[in-house]
Amino acid sequence: MSAYKSVDIDEILKDEERFGKKSRAPRIKINPGEEKVVRLLKAPQDTKFYVIRVQHWGIPIGMGKTPPQICTWKHSGEPCYYCEVVNEYYNSGDPRKAELARRMKASITYVSNVIDVNDPTNDDGTPKVQIWQYSQSVYKELLYYFKHRDEYGDLTHPEEGRDIRIKAEIMGQQTGRTYTRHAVKVRGNASAIPDMAALDHLHDLETMYPLTLHSYEVQQGIFDGTLDYRTGKAKNELGGRAPMAELEAGDSFESFSAEKPKAKKASKKDDDWDDLEDDSEEDEKVRDIKAKLRSTLNKKKG
Repeated sequence: MSAYKSVDIDEILKDEERFGKKSRAPRIKINPGEEKVVRLLKAPQDTKFYVIRVQHWGIPIGMGKTPPQICTWKHSGEPCYYCEVVNEYYNSGDPRKAELARRMKASITYVSNVIDVNDPTNDDGTPKVQIWQYSQSVYKELLYYFKHRDEYGDLTHPEEGRDIRIKAEIMGQQTGRTYTRHAVKVRGNASAIPDMAALDHLHDLETMYPLTLHSYEVQQGIFDGTLDYRTGKAKNELGGRAPMAELEAGDSFESFSAEKPKAKKASKKDDDWDDLEDDSEEDEKVRDIKAKLRSTLNKKKG
């Protein structure tokens, strides 16, 4: 018998990391008409309580549910192919392309660690630290309180901070969708967080939501479908899963008109709503738009 090699646990763990099912980020959800009371959390030495991500959605077109693509123009000032396509579609005069542009345009999201004051503990007794994703308009409301520090102090302080009430106000309903707006209000009195151990269970937001900046050429390949939308590599190369926790669309995101330097700005529309439409319905509508485009082209050829 030749030399026997033992199982390499490091190689096994690499396969688990590469091919294993990723657990979803523990995101706090607020149903329409409901409210929750939370506390913002941050590491004692951190100077910010959030990370920001500006991302394009629905790329490549018609591929179903795909992870968002980082906007290089917003994050690094480099040209963004996706922004160019969105501007082109917006200004095409074709309402079908304008609809696709609306879906693909970059949106800005803030992400923070929070603990639900009324549900602070997991089943195993550990602090239940969750992820809160919110729009720029919500961030501006929070910023008001931070700017008035003399009156409200540091909202994130674990012993002297303030509880924050988040309410999903129903703004309307249309064609099966419920539109809500997240309104925030800070409690008048300071208090301690429910469990100080929560500071030892914070999620590493930079690791969970890494900034994967693709070059302009790679973005073009991803959009055209010749490169893998997760790795940016040729599809015949085995790239594995990108190690990212995906920000989900439709969580009270503040939508931005896509733009690039010296390009005509697309008209801005206030989309600061929670779009509770099912993802499968979104995919079906995209397929319907593409089918209509193909039908129109066929008629022209005929």
